[in-house]
Amino acid sequence: MAGVEHRNRFYLREAEQEFRQSLAADSGLGMAWLGLATVGYMQGSEPGARKNIHNALNLTGHANRREQFAIRMWAHRINFHLDEARATAESLAAEYPDEVCAYQFLGELASITKNQELSLKWFERAIAADSTFALSVMSLGYAYSNMGEQDNAIAAMERYIRLEPDAADPRASLADLFVRVGRYDEALELYRASLERKPDYWYAFQEIGQVYMWLGRLKAAEEQARRSAELVSGSPENSVPFLAFLTNTAVMRGNFEEAVELSRKALAKDSTVGRAAFQLAFALAKTGRFTAAHEVIRHLRSELEMRNLQESSGMAQFHLLRARVLTLEGEYEGALAACDSALGLSAYIDRPEIYRNLAEIRQRMGDTEGALDACSEALSSNPRQPFALLTLTRIYHKRNDTAMTAEVGNRLLQLWSGADADFSPLQELRRLLGQKPPTRSGS
Repeated sequence: MAGVEHRNRFYLREAEQEFRQSLAADSGLGMAWLGLATVGYMQGSEPGARKNIHNALNLTGHANRREQFAIRMWAHRINFHLDEARATAESLAAEYPDEVCAYQFLGELASITKNQELSLKWFERAIAADSTFALSVMSLGYAYSNMGEQDNAIAAMERYIRLEPDAADPRASLADLFVRVGRYDEALELYRASLERKPDYWYAFQEIGQVYMWLGRLKAAEEQARRSAELVSGSPENSVPFLAFLTNTAVMRGNFEEAVELSRKALAKDSTVGRAAFQLAFALAKTGRFTAAHEVIRHLRSELEMRNLQESSGMAQFHLLRARVLTLEGEYEGALAACDSALGLSAYIDRPEIYRNLAEIRQRMGDTEGALDACSEALSSNPRQPFALLTLTRIYHKRNDTAMTAEVGNRLLQLWSGADADFSPLQELRRLLGQKPPTRSGS
């Protein structure tokens, strides 16, 4: 089915069109309903995914045995019955050892529950069954990266490019790895190379926007995110991911009231969007509304528990959010405990951000040495991570170490050389360095 090929290349709009065309010809095709459900799941649209997988389940009586396994395992996953999803996929793999999609599915499940070693095993099993199955080669690259094995990760992504030389995603995936280690210019070149192969590849626009945001180029970031939303949904104004992105840029401008409004607007459209809820809790805390922030946090916990994600990287992000809110509230011991919980649930690749927050907490507590140690950990995998460098600048500034404040701060100024004037981290950095804000031309 052409829709499956498009989906495996992450050409989601084309995949959806193919599945819908198949259903227009025959609405009894359970695998086409499954295809629509998986596309919706990949887009983060839980309500649509659930509706379509329900339609697929109603048609399993007309499907062959392999297809029945596939529909049931995805139904369990979309409804967050992860143990049942795993058992069904294992049964599929046992009965049909050549079914690479079962191994891929099991690898993805293992990654969700932070078992990177197990995910690696399943992706390797898929490649052993079919060495040309590009999706598992890509996933192998991310699994290695999640474990901190960046050389192996890059080698896998380069193999992915060789398997799909004309596709857009392989170069975008390699770019993702470069972003993780601070090779931003090379990453942007690869995202653009991805767009040369498919000028409307939504993911490349989305990730270029993300890099631009970290580099302080907020207007350009929003333009890229808008283009991505247009390609996925056709209507950025009604796109929940786009609203969530605007919430991020509002925070980067220090416009926390706007961030509250945008995140609430996104959640009104889809209450399952975790990223918008995270930003809502943080923005509420930044404006001193801690009771409301903790209410959002309680809701997030119940959502994660309902989805059986208590041992997932999502729960690690939940504890990190708790740490940020508690830090702003001045509850430093609780914030430290929340960071410890986050570290216990995180993959290697997610730990630098947790250590950065530990550094912020230690600095506020007056533990400069502890803050420096945590900052060193935060910069270990990516020595050019902008916000970790900003934290390090704050620490040296608080120590009255003007030489190191200038050294680290100037490195960061180079990274943010193209940043917008209203990028609030840059404004803070200039204050730390004793620089006056730039004046308007002619003033």
